[in-house]
Amino acid sequence: MRTHEEMKALALSRSAVRTEYERIEREEMPLLDMVLTALREAGLSQAQIAERMGTNVPAVSRGLF
Repeated sequence: MRTHEEMKALALSRSAVRTEYERIEREEMPLLDMVLTALREAGLSQAQIAERMGTNVPAVSRGLF
C-alpha cells in the first residue's frame, strides 16, 4: 500500500493535476485560512456554526476541512 506522500507525488506528476493543485493553493487556500481564522477569533464551535447555518456539524466539518 502506498503512503499519502507517495500518492500525492504520483498525482502531482501529472501536469493537469499539478496545475489544478497549484491553482487551489494559490486561490482557495488563503480564503479557507481567512475563514478559519475568523471563526477561531469569534470563538465559534462547529456546532454553533452549523446551528447558525441551519445545517449539521458533519456538513460544516466537510466544508471547512
